[in-house]
Amino acid sequence: MTGHPFRNIRSCRARAAALLARAADPANLALVARRIARTYWLFALALIPWIVYLAVVLPRRDFAEHYRLSWIGFDLALAVVLARTAYLANLRDPRVLLPANAAGALLIADAWFDITTADSRTAALAALASALLLELPIAVLSLLIARRTLRNIGRGPAPGDPDSHRPRTPAQPPADAAAREQARPSG
Repeated sequence: MTGHPFRNIRSCRARAAALLARAADPANLALVARRIARTYWLFALALIPWIVYLAVVLPRRDFAEHYRLSWIGFDLALAVVLARTAYLANLRDPRVLLPANAAGALLIADAWFDITTADSRTAALAALASALLLELPIAVLSLLIARRTLRNIGRGPAPGDPDSHRPRTPAQPPADAAAREQARPSG
């Protein structure tokens, strides 16, 4: 291997920056929203066989009376939140920030409890791999979606945005609302 040892990291950063710049282009927003929605539908659907697997292999009773039920319920809630994120992302609805934040928090909690409740070294390593390769990256993506949505609320649709005909949300009052409020007599 020749050259600077961080060349690959720098080229990855440059490619990531280029991808983010293309994603921020108003012409690509609908495509990005559809891809995010498809990805979250995939995450939600992938949890279904996992939930069935947990229902079969987890012990009925561990240290808690309802150990199996607690994990199945948690993963079911996670699947619902991921599906809601997908649905709202596809609509480009600013309310996506709510399930996206919830998904990020649930995924971080899931990673933590998977690692800390592992009953063997092999299970702990599998949980760590799952956390590093799946749960934490999806959590970061979810939180970035929420952050970006929050920053965009109030800006209104971009010029040329195909969704510019959509009604404004309560978080985005029409520009003339402020003028009407100032013109109203006080007292």
